Amino acid sequence: MYRRFEAKGEGGNMIEKKLLFRRGRRVNKPALIAISMICTVVASCLIAAVSAGPPEKTPVIIGFKEKPDPDLIRTYGGEIKSVYTIIPAIAGRVPRSKVSKLAEEESVEYLEEDLVVRVLNATATWNINKVKAPEVWNTSVSGSGAIVAILDTGVNYCLSDLDTNYLGGYDFYNNDTDPMDDYGHGTMCTAIAVAEGNSMYVGVAPGAYYYAVKAFNSVGLGRVSDIISGIEWATKGNDGIVATDDDADVISMSFGLHTDLESVEDACDSAKAAGVTLVAGSGNDGDNFPLYPARYNSVISVGATDIDGQIPEWSNRKIDLVAPGVDVPTLNMGGAVTSGHGTSMSCPHVSGAVALLVQQNGGNIDPDHARQIVKDGADDLGYNKPTQGSGLLNTLNNYNLL
Repeated sequence: MYRRFEAKGEGGNMIEKKLLFRRGRRVNKPALIAISMICTVVASCLIAAVSAGPPEKTPVIIGFKEKPDPDLIRTYGGEIKSVYTIIPAIAGRVPRSKVSKLAEEESVEYLEEDLVVRVLNATATWNINKVKAPEVWNTSVSGSGAIVAILDTGVNYCLSDLDTNYLGGYDFYNNDTDPMDDYGHGTMCTAIAVAEGNSMYVGVAPGAYYYAVKAFNSVGLGRVSDIISGIEWATKGNDGIVATDDDADVISMSFGLHTDLESVEDACDSAKAAGVTLVAGSGNDGDNFPLYPARYNSVISVGATDIDGQIPEWSNRKIDLVAPGVDVPTLNMGGAVTSGHGTSMSCPHVSGAVALLVQQNGGNIDPDHARQIVKDGADDLGYNKPTQGSGLLNTLNNYNLL
């Protein structure tokens, strides 16, 4: 589902510029950004990132050079939302009149707006055989023991194809432990990656466990700060401790931003450093580069292909590889088979493929090794490298390479 994001100010007015503070200086950058929740639920999905909040206080993410300093934020009349451990940063709200002064503090590395993401419906529309997953299952590799975190709109974990391997999760929008999907996008992506095949649908890694990490609400709105919290949570797992058995092995991210945010890149880098493989859809703009976070070096970027191996013009280029993303069968929120369209659908194919590698490799795999295998195992589709990356995901080739 493709989703476009726009930055708007109070009252819905477009903001021409947004203030960023990065590495000792302030930078005015255009506020118009795009986040694409790169799938299609009933049409293509556009997402708009909105800079929202009461006029007197601005939602921000403050990165620190060393340890986060909540007292500094309070000194400026700010409110604390989250103090991160995955990156040295704090999400909160600061009086507009004091943003510039706070940005100039010696201990502050950067200051970014905490954007709101709005999801708008767009086209519904195929896959598992195409990436050779059944041949891997025949070797008794189904992703068993691996954990995939779906960072999205939540998951309907009550469905018969998604209930057995559900390990829990968190809802960062509502700040509770029930990440039930109330939009549908997350359920579609989860089914492609890990659906168990008990009833209507089987995913790439039907033996894998999964977390549902919800960062978007029932109308598709969610802040960047919640995405960072989701990455942090998945890196630690249910017990809240890094480097334990319940940490996610893979984080699947079917969303994207046109704006490069240091806080998001740092979170992705930290998760990768902790041993988590991150996968993201490239976006559906037809651009020469993927969206963020797919564009970051710490993330595997995935473009789209159709059932005939054709790559659509709208699939963003300069990616690692491609996977099915046109008319892709999956499950809707009610458990019926539907179809999705966009690189949101492509991303979870690769996330599931990494889960297969985790089991085959004895319970873990280095993120760089995982990226190299999925690239080396891909089938050449005859396109140039910027268009197809290494080619079409082939899980059987991956199995033989490992």
